[in-house]
Amino acid sequence: MRIDIDFSIFTSAPSAEGVISGKIELNALPRIGEIVSFLASPNGHKFPAASEFDPLLKVENVIHQVNSQTVTLQLQDLVLPNKTSVAEVTGFLEQGFGLFFDPIGE
Repeated sequence: MRIDIDFSIFTSAPSAEGVISGKIELNALPRIGEIVSFLASPNGHKFPAASEFDPLLKVENVIHQVNSQTVTLQLQDLVLPNKTSVAEVTGFLEQGFGLFFDPIGE
């Protein structure tokens, strides 16, 4: 099942860095409070271990579109220690999962 997702990324400064969005493949639709894991990418892209990225993100909202089979999961915000970690994690999510990073202010 292909599901739309989105979540924001911040640094601990705090500073809004951008939004990750795209489609992921899941066997079942998660409910609010359940966890989505980004630990292992489908194509085997290397996990950014030094970035302090916790790959377990909680589902905050499940949005069902009227007159459509589209479902969007809003995941919890991700807070990373610095811009270097943001670059490593967004690269991992883009290359490993085919997601898109939309940076704030660019």
